[in-house]
Amino acid sequence: MKEKKNPLLNVKKNQQKNEHFSRKTDRSFNKAMNFSEAERWDILQQISMTPEQRQRAAKELKQRVFGKHAPDIRASHPNR
Repeated sequence: MKEKKNPLLNVKKNQQKNEHFSRKTDRSFNKAMNFSEAERWDILQQISMTPEQRQRAAKELKQRVFGKHAPDIRASHPNR
């Protein structure tokens, strides 16, 4: 019986060709040929990140959207 190839592995191999890194922030991108390939690459990207990297990315996105002096969301909720 012929063994099926894992499409996620193909995306990871091609990932190195499509990465771009700027000096300010390490950014990577993937130019996918279709939605399913883009989704597979996105899943691989997320599971390859450490918790610290995810927290750093979330903090940077929060600063981009709300600015550096965003109010703490916990302050708007009453104590339980």
